[in-house]
Amino acid sequence: AARRVGFEPAECLVFEDCFNGMTGAIAAGCTVIGLHPEDVEPPAGVVALRDLHSSNSFEGVNAEMVQQWFAEIRAAKVNS
Repeated sequence: AARRVGFEPAECLVFEDCFNGMTGAIAAGCTVIGLHPEDVEPPAGVVALRDLHSSNSFEGVNAEMVQQWFAEIRAAKVNS
């Protein structure tokens, strides 16, 4: 899908709520923010929305916050 719109997967941020979707997005090379129940361990490489926002809800989230999260997650990937 990323290539269809002219982007590489590494340039994409995916919000996903199912394990298989998170796994697929990580395998494709995307940055993934997971919206999953607290009792479900996300796949390796997924950052939980609740860890970024203290909630599994988008209430109060704005574009600037999403841009900052994306930049921070990508920087952490490069530095690891």
